[in-house]
Amino acid sequence: MRITFKGKNTSFSLHKSVDVSLWDTKMGKVLGTTKYARDINNYLQSSHAIVFEHFRTLREKNALFSIDDLKRAYLGIEEKSKEAKIIEIFEKHNEKMKPLVDIDYSPHTMMRYETALRHTQSFIKHTFGKEDLFLSELNHEFMVDFEIYLKTVRSCNNNSTMKYIKNFKKIGAT
Repeated sequence: MRITFKGKNTSFSLHKSVDVSLWDTKMGKVLGTTKYARDINNYLQSSHAIVFEHFRTLREKNALFSIDDLKRAYLGIEEKSKEAKIIEIFEKHNEKMKPLVDIDYSPHTMMRYETALRHTQSFIKHTFGKEDLFLSELNHEFMVDFEIYLKTVRSCNNNSTMKYIKNFKKIGAT
């Protein structure tokens, strides 16, 4: 099987072998109508469909994926993404902050970080239709849209909006 995506390709074995004289290179299938030819061609067709389904799933979940991610998905190899995600980082930050309430942070500050997390989650869901985004997807436009979202959809006043953005920027900088 050879997969080409974004100008790169990868290949791997489907663990089937075919006599070279029966292989149609142009069509990418076995020649003939024998049961053997039909079985191999059906297997190839279903393998292509599975790869395409993994492609669609990766595309829906994540704007940033590679041909290696697609190959791993087809082969059933789980690999945790090495790239950090916004909500994951935010949640970890808030969990680490909790024991420091009344030591380094006031309960009100902790509550503001929890609210900022909920606003961030709802913004990502509302704007991108996803549960989380990669940190690398953050840009100036994201921050401008987040500010507008807080002021319009969430009806936050300017001071609250700026505090939530300040909380968010602390998370994005870690």
